[in-house]
Amino acid sequence: MAKLALTLHHRYSRREAFAAVGVEYDQQKRYLNVGLSPQCPDEGYLIFITLNKEGLDPAYDYDDELFGDKFRWVTRRDRAADHPDYLHLRESKTRISLLVRNNSSETFAYLGELKYQTHREFSSGDQRIQQEYVFDLVEPLPASLLDELTAGLAKRTPAKKQDEDSNRRESWKRRPASLDDYKKAFSYALAELDRTVVPGHHNYQLRLMKFLEQRGVHAEFERDMIDVRFEAGGCHFIGEIKITGWLRLEQAFRTAIGQLLEYQHLRCSQGVAMVMFLDQELDAQRLALASRLNIAVVYERGGEYIFQNREVSHQLEKVFKAIEKPKAA
Repeated sequence: MAKLALTLHHRYSRREAFAAVGVEYDQQKRYLNVGLSPQCPDEGYLIFITLNKEGLDPAYDYDDELFGDKFRWVTRRDRAADHPDYLHLRESKTRISLLVRNNSSETFAYLGELKYQTHREFSSGDQRIQQEYVFDLVEPLPASLLDELTAGLAKRTPAKKQDEDSNRRESWKRRPASLDDYKKAFSYALAELDRTVVPGHHNYQLRLMKFLEQRGVHAEFERDMIDVRFEAGGCHFIGEIKITGWLRLEQAFRTAIGQLLEYQHLRCSQGVAMVMFLDQELDAQRLALASRLNIAVVYERGGEYIFQNREVSHQLEKVFKAIEKPKAA
């Protein structure tokens, strides 16, 4: 596989990166400022990624994730898997060079070339087509550079006990360095373990915060391991946010139910109501189970938050858009 004529792990601007492939960069040309570059003269591609999406337009709220040996990338909207550029990305002969920064004020670190592993096509919350890719990094990242690029994306909870407890939990205080480690850490999303907060979860929180503020609802996020607390119609709510990606919808649902029930009974005073926030619509069977447990279900779609089981809480109808049940014939 060909390599870009840049020094591995050094920092470069877009102009410098494009110059390495013989392309003159012009900031006014919008197609040069997107994540995936146009096909370069050598028929390869550049991928530019900003990991920390805070402060960016929600339209660019892609759930990109970087690990020591892999890169998970969500493409721009309205690009199907049969688009010529993406067909080329899946060819072993194509050079794909990755340049990553933590935030928009930095230059990009050149992380070398990528090797295609898998991809899938899906519909985003607004029903527009996107793709998700997993690539291997040909050159694994040093731990120090991974920490630098992902600073602020991993949320660590210090161990409360020392001695044997601190030794037992030490492995969970580090951000996972590989994709397999990450999946293991995320699947154990329990109070006894330290959380790793991924960009998609964090960005969902930011959108929800803005949504609630616009409706005059004060919310508190990430206190005592609870994703969100707020009051509506005189009722206090605790909420858990679950995004799908590596988690399937049913896994997200099970995790949310377990956390909400535990938090309500063991961490909160009586009278606190529960709500789970998802990024896709819940199926009828699981929705019925949530209703029996008095757990409200809200999912995000196209910038709106849809309240699926309005019978659980009339107070939430004043905040979220409730689904009307069909009238009996």
